Amino acid sequence: MINDNSYTVADIFADSFAKVFTVEPLSGMPNLSSVCNSNSITDIKFSADSVSDKLRKLKVTKSPGPDLISSCVLKNCAASLSTPLSILMAQSFMQSRLPSDWKTAFVKPIYKNK
Repeated sequence: MINDNSYTVADIFADSFAKVFTVEPLSGMPNLSSVCNSNSITDIKFSADSVSDKLRKLKVTKSPGPDLISSCVLKNCAASLSTPLSILMAQSFMQSRLPSDWKTAFVKPIYKNK
């Protein structure tokens, strides 16, 4: 539910973030057109071993995402999940589509005192 208080809180966060935001000069940015001369990426592989490796390196102290699956479960079930996840990721990549659930995230700003 959005009310006037929600907008006030959002404005306070926006002001706080604006005070610490910096604009970097674009002159130091590398020219990527010379690095990537192709419109497609074809050499990305989603092997079960690489997915398993990434799952085993998850930090168990992190909060779960919108699916509410904890990183502890993903890490402990890496051997069982790596093959189906690698197939799912490869299919998603080949079709150039992401499942809508993968586009959802919990974003919560955390105030840190200076």
